[in-house]
Amino acid sequence: MTTYQAIPMPWPPVLDSRFAAMLEELDWIVVDLGPASAARGIVGYLHGRSMPMLRLCRVSSEQTDGGIASRLEATLFGSYEVGYPKDIIRWSDELVLKPEIERRILRIYAEPTLIVSLDQAVRYFRGAALRKEAVFVSYSGDDADAASPIIAALRERFQQVFDYRAQDQPIPAGTQWIEEIFKQIAARPLGVILLSPAYFKSGNCRHEADEMIAQRDNGKMQLVPIKLAAGELELPPPLRSTQYLRAWEYENARGIVADVIPAVDTAAGGKG
Repeated sequence: MTTYQAIPMPWPPVLDSRFAAMLEELDWIVVDLGPASAARGIVGYLHGRSMPMLRLCRVSSEQTDGGIASRLEATLFGSYEVGYPKDIIRWSDELVLKPEIERRILRIYAEPTLIVSLDQAVRYFRGAALRKEAVFVSYSGDDADAASPIIAALRERFQQVFDYRAQDQPIPAGTQWIEEIFKQIAARPLGVILLSPAYFKSGNCRHEADEMIAQRDNGKMQLVPIKLAAGELELPPPLRSTQYLRAWEYENARGIVADVIPAVDTAAGGKG
């Protein structure tokens, strides 16, 4: 297991020989890019030295992921179309901040993978091209067969798709189920609800839907409902004003997901 030592830095630091010597001892630095940052010039200095940084930016609960959120970001990263802005952790509370930091630390210390074949190279670059929005999929267990191809198609387009029924993403034994589900919902800016009669008969699904709607209403989640089959379906009032996709109108699940993406981009103001 990789271990590392966190060293708090005097902030804002003084640009002297002691500070330069400290930088030589560090692998990477956590920095604040928000409008309240007390040392914008220091962040620019670190950027100019190509110092590896884990970038944080605290935003209000109404702000969504993506885009330039401060003058500092506009100055440092405004001319970059990809990369830097998308990797900034925008957070409004600890429920968002903690899992995002953990995910990036795991990425920093992940064992490097050598590409030794054409197939490996193709898989790697396809993965790098996946969208960065983390997705939470909510559906009834009775609809697992219909949900499976949609989830598979989402995983072809997004880096993170959370499906707690999947064998690779189980909720640990002894964990409070609803608490863990709400934590996963809070950490994901995109929610996909698979609507069906079975969905609204499930108390667990209704709990998930209520929490996702609350996250949407607080500006923390984009919500894309997908109705699985034709026929009458009584929707709860908070979902009646949200346009849903009709799964039966598409040739396959990839076609459905192809329309999830513009729905997300439109809701987010074209970002992503």
